[in-house]
Amino acid sequence: MRILKSASHEGVPALRLRGKAFHNHLAAQVARDFLRAGFGVWPEYGLRLADGRRDFVDLLAGREGATIACEVETTARHVLENVAKAQALRLTLWIVVPNRQVWSAVARKVRKMPRTLAAAPIQILLVGEVFQRLTSCFPPSSAANTGAENRETIPERKRP
Repeated sequence: MRILKSASHEGVPALRLRGKAFHNHLAAQVARDFLRAGFGVWPEYGLRLADGRRDFVDLLAGREGATIACEVETTARHVLENVAKAQALRLTLWIVVPNRQVWSAVARKVRKMPRTLAAAPIQILLVGEVFQRLTSCFPPSSAANTGAENRETIPERKRP
């Protein structure tokens, strides 16, 4: 297992994913967004499924107690299998898609799947929405936005 951490957010080391070129290009964009948001990223995270088979999650990302399984989908073909993998890990699943057409097809499959399969939260995001969602759900932690010393205080009025 290789964790990706990058001091510069210019790029991400070449990911060794099992997908085709377009899938891997999108996965690299998503990995870069996770890194920019302060997450560690594990590409092709291996797991053992309930039936004994070994499978992989495209990206596993974690930061300060938050862990997200991320699958990049260029079609809706493998959505149910990928949901099952994330459920095996009992993790929130982010399905990242390249366009609205794939988004709609994935959403239809997710809506139709058995409720027992959807035990953990699932979000479907366009590739361009990932960083925005990360920063809104997991604000950056720095001295500028944490601690009481950074809060503006208003002096109390004395009552006459």
